[in-house]
Amino acid sequence: MKTITIKIESDKDASLLKRLLEEAEFEAFVESYEEDDDISEEEMRMLESRWEKYQTNPQSAIPYDELKEKIKKKYGL
Repeated sequence: MKTITIKIESDKDASLLKRLLEEAEFEAFVESYEEDDDISEEEMRMLESRWEKYQTNPQSAIPYDELKEKIKKKYGL
C-alpha cells in the first residue's frame, strides 16, 4: 500500500477533492484532517534538537510510564 499526502490550503478545495476521490472509488479509505500550524519556529527547533539527540544516543530515552511517574512525583499530578 502507498500513502500519498496532498496539502490543500482551501477547505472548499480539500472537500471537493475528497468527494471526487470517494466517488471515483479511488481508494477504500480517504482521510482528511486539519494540520496543526500552532507550533512556533522555536518549538520546532527544540523538537528537532531533541530528535537529533535521541538519534545520536537512543539509550538516553526513558519509557513513557517512567516519564509519567516522574511528572507525578515532581508536580503531584
